[in-house]
Amino acid sequence: MQAQTQAQAYRLRAVLDKLQEVSERQQARGQDVRVLQEKLRKAKEKVVRCRRRAEQEEAVQRQQEQDCQQRQARLEDLAAEHSRLERAQEEALEKVTRAWDRDRKPQDPASRQAAALLHAAARICPRRWPLLLDPDQQALTWLSTVPRAKDDEACANPDVRLETTEPSSAAEPPEQTLQVLSAMDPGLEESLRAAAGSGLPILLLHAEKSPESPILQRLLQKEAGPELAPGEAVQMLPSFRLYLSTSLPLHTLGQEMERALLPSLNVVDLSLGEGALEELLLEELLLVECHEAQSHWRRLELSVLQVEDELACAEEELIQLISAPEQALLETEAFLPMVQLLDTQVEMLPPSHEHLCSLRQGHRAIREQYRPAARLGAALHQALRQVCRLHPLYCCSATAGLAAARRGLLVTRWGGTRRQEALEARVMELRRALAWALLTYAQPGLWERHELLLALLGAVALQRLDGHFSSLAWLAFCQGLRAPTATRLLPLPPGTPPCPAWVDAEAWEECGRLEALPACQGLQVALAGKAAAWQEYLRLHCTMVGPVPGPSHAGLGSFQRALLWRVLRPGQLCSVAADLAACLMGRPMAEAAAHSAATLYDHSQSHVPILFLTPLPGTAAATPHPLHWIQQMARQQHHEVGVAGEGQPGGAQWAQLWVTPLCLPQGKVMVVTLGAPNCLQRVGEALGTCARRGHWLVLDNCHLQTHWPPAMLAPLQQLLGVSQGPAKPAAVAAKGKKLHPKFRLWLIADARLPCPLPGALRQSVVTVCCETPMDLPGALLRVHSLAQDQQAWRVQPERGLPLLALHAALLHRQHYGRRTQAAHYFWTEAELFAGLRAQERLSQVVSNPEAALQELAGSIFYGGHILDAGDAAVVQTLSQQCLSQDPHLPPARGVQTLCAAVAGTTALGKAEPLHPLGQGLPPSLGLLVQQGLEMVRELEAALQQCLPCGPQRPPPRPLLRFLLDEAGNLAALLRQVGVDLRCTQQQLQGAPCTVPRCTAVLRALGRDRLPHVWLPPTPTGPQHPSAWLETLRSRGQLLCSYLGAGTGPPAPLYHLAAFQHPRRLLLALLQDTARAENQSLEQLHLSPQVLPSCVSRHSHRSGLLLGGLELRNAWWDEDRARLQATHSTQPCPLPLVWVQALRKASQLPGAGALLPRYHCPIYVGLVQQPTCLKSHRAVLHLALPCTMPPALCMQHRLHIVSVLP
Repeated sequence: MQAQTQAQAYRLRAVLDKLQEVSERQQARGQDVRVLQEKLRKAKEKVVRCRRRAEQEEAVQRQQEQDCQQRQARLEDLAAEHSRLERAQEEALEKVTRAWDRDRKPQDPASRQAAALLHAAARICPRRWPLLLDPDQQALTWLSTVPRAKDDEACANPDVRLETTEPSSAAEPPEQTLQVLSAMDPGLEESLRAAAGSGLPILLLHAEKSPESPILQRLLQKEAGPELAPGEAVQMLPSFRLYLSTSLPLHTLGQEMERALLPSLNVVDLSLGEGALEELLLEELLLVECHEAQSHWRRLELSVLQVEDELACAEEELIQLISAPEQALLETEAFLPMVQLLDTQVEMLPPSHEHLCSLRQGHRAIREQYRPAARLGAALHQALRQVCRLHPLYCCSATAGLAAARRGLLVTRWGGTRRQEALEARVMELRRALAWALLTYAQPGLWERHELLLALLGAVALQRLDGHFSSLAWLAFCQGLRAPTATRLLPLPPGTPPCPAWVDAEAWEECGRLEALPACQGLQVALAGKAAAWQEYLRLHCTMVGPVPGPSHAGLGSFQRALLWRVLRPGQLCSVAADLAACLMGRPMAEAAAHSAATLYDHSQSHVPILFLTPLPGTAAATPHPLHWIQQMARQQHHEVGVAGEGQPGGAQWAQLWVTPLCLPQGKVMVVTLGAPNCLQRVGEALGTCARRGHWLVLDNCHLQTHWPPAMLAPLQQLLGVSQGPAKPAAVAAKGKKLHPKFRLWLIADARLPCPLPGALRQSVVTVCCETPMDLPGALLRVHSLAQDQQAWRVQPERGLPLLALHAALLHRQHYGRRTQAAHYFWTEAELFAGLRAQERLSQVVSNPEAALQELAGSIFYGGHILDAGDAAVVQTLSQQCLSQDPHLPPARGVQTLCAAVAGTTALGKAEPLHPLGQGLPPSLGLLVQQGLEMVRELEAALQQCLPCGPQRPPPRPLLRFLLDEAGNLAALLRQVGVDLRCTQQQLQGAPCTVPRCTAVLRALGRDRLPHVWLPPTPTGPQHPSAWLETLRSRGQLLCSYLGAGTGPPAPLYHLAAFQHPRRLLLALLQDTARAENQSLEQLHLSPQVLPSCVSRHSHRSGLLLGGLELRNAWWDEDRARLQATHSTQPCPLPLVWVQALRKASQLPGAGALLPRYHCPIYVGLVQQPTCLKSHRAVLHLALPCTMPPALCMQHRLHIVSVLP
């Protein structure tokens, strides 16, 4: 029983467990059902949200589609409106273009674009006034609609239509009432106020000369009214326009005008471009050559424009009649007759237009035949504009250039006997005449070195217009074939032949690049195959004579030959440029256009001053003082020359400067020296008197007047503006003055910078550069013009020719400087005139006038103030040779000399070396060469032991790599020096050598000079050959020591003078530090510091130490560690300088932190030798504390020089 009971209990217990398990499962399933129900609820909510979002997106999409359709419709409307506006713009532009063509305004795109900008700015920005850069007086041309030639419209011709009574155009602003005022007009304020109140446009000339006018300053602001400035209000109507005009170039506006005013102006450049100048020159050519054809061409142009206007008007009336009727078309009685009339006009006008166009085409063919000459003149004027950028006083006026061209063309006008000449030959003659006229016009206002540049640019323009060279060839000539642009555009051809021994390696590479040009193909083969002929050709003194050797390149043009000489003989680039200009443009201008009184007076006018620019004192181009030329002109024009002296108030009395017979005693010349006391008062009083009575006024030493006050400038500006521009009646009426036609104003100043004249006068003067020509023929012509006014010359001019030759030769020797004489001497026309007078007197009082004149000229006239014995002997012997009737001179090089040379024993191709062996060479040259060869072998052996044999693994540190590079460069230099010295030794022993480099080395060593080919790898500059070899030895020994100590600590001691590239040492230090600290170079900087003398160099194990430094022009106080002023010229040794590479945020502590610091530059130089102090040659700047102001240190040019031990 008990067992059954237990069994039932067990079963009940198992049943209960199962029931509990089932209950738990039900609870879990209920929980899962609730979770699923929650998810279902959320899913339903999400479906609802998605449905709503879909509905919203669908609505947005429908709205976007509607917006897109609207935008598309709007775009279509805008496109239609844009096309209508474009058509209207084209029609308006066509109307304006026809109006401009009818008024004969410039037709080049640049000028018309500037005019369009001018008119557009006047409408878009009515209160932002335009500033017109107008050096060529084109403002009135574009602001006025009055035709320039009304007589063309009144001409009659049965073949063309000439009824041109229609107005210009309604599209152009009505500027017929344009008032032209000058900034120098005393009644300027009243005129501006009246014009602003009446709404009339104003053109204000010479805006840079405007005084401080309150009315003008108020009008220059954007709005007008009493609130803008104190004082009386200015009434300004909306139709008022103000145009400011100036002749200044763009780059000088900030110097001559208020800087605060320029941003509020619209600057428009109205200067004539090359295309406009070409058209103007073509018109001048046709007026001179075929005036009737040019008149017919103008009438044809007007007729064509009239027909086009009538056709456009008829079509426009027909369209308006059909498109905008007030009532039914068929019900209008006049509709059909009007349509028939307009249709008849539309049908009749095109044939007439075609007929006129065909006639115009025939005349255009005639014009195009003369266009090459006009194109050359425009190119020359453009070249002159480029040259005028070299000096602030150079002026390039298109009006003056056109006037000079007109004068040159009138000289070559066809006569009755030359009508049968070929037109091509005539055009070539016109080109030469035009080029010569423009160059002669520009020559007086340029220095001679710039004249050569102008002639070269003119020759290049001539070649470019003829198509004889490309822009790539011009780039190669200007920049050289080693420039990056040339190397990219002219690659080396494959399979380059080996370089001959007589051609430099760099020149050979350039010749390879030249073969990329079509005319120079096969050049290297020709140079290598005919070496003797090419060497003979390249020895010529004149670089442009005859064709080049070889038939393959015999057809090279002048520019190609010049390019070839520029590559093979780069040292003769100046001669090549001069010869190229002479071959293409004729004789040098200095030989044909010497200054004389007649030519200078022809360039003068009563309202245009002449400025004489004289060279600075002590220069080789010293010339007679311009007062001599003014004296000659005064005598020719019968003026008496006087000066306002001390004690003569205002120059009321006249002191005679030169005693000369006077024909008209009422004409006078007054000379006022600026910079003297009371000179301003004298100028003011003399200016009015001279201008009213027709006297001449000379303002000498204008460069001494550092400040030109307004009280002095105002009379000059008003006086010079009386006869200028359309404002003349106003100025005359305001002042009641009349400028006498014989009045002349002459200015004299030194050619120093900055410009000696203020900007208000700079653009009003004509500049004449006074200098002695560099070439001997030009100097002879100048001296000959000086002697024309002397009585002794006029009596017997043949007898004075030797004295003129002596004077010209002495002046010509001045250009060689220290190479021919010990000092520069101030020989002027006074010595020449004294010699001429003495020559005339000696012939009457002594028995041997020739010997007496030689003694006087050599020891008194020219040699009296010479202190150097060698120069005195040269002048004495030169006087004897020039003034003797039987001079002991070498034979002339004429035809007989040439025949004797050809008949000699020297055959072609076996030319003697340039230096005859054993002649003119010092005996010590052989010893010097032997010592140099021994030094080269010694250093090569030492460097060979220091340099590693093979490639290093891992790569060396940057500092060691720098030392290895320097050692490699020095080894290469030693090899080349050894080759040169061995060749020199062989030549001294009698072996011939035709290599140009060897010849140059022998010539330089024979003259005890360092060869030019050894200079580039020499950082210390030129030295005596023996001293240079010792310097090379010191550099080699130091490099060997550095290579042994530069691999690890301690920091070695370096001398910057030991390296060819010392800056790379500092770069290697930065790279070493950046590599060790894992930093970039931009995060580091060099921190140099002067160490105290007691500190050992072994205590600094980072960075590097610099030694061998000496301080110049100051003294270093070692105890107090600062700079001190000193009067001693001896250099001061500087302690070691410790250079570290630190982060830019850190700074080394230093002594004298409270003292000012001067960043002293460190250069590489020689002991007891001056150093070139150009900024780009400084290796490092060392901040040194100083007791004196840093500005004083800079004025004393304190610097440090690194020298070899």
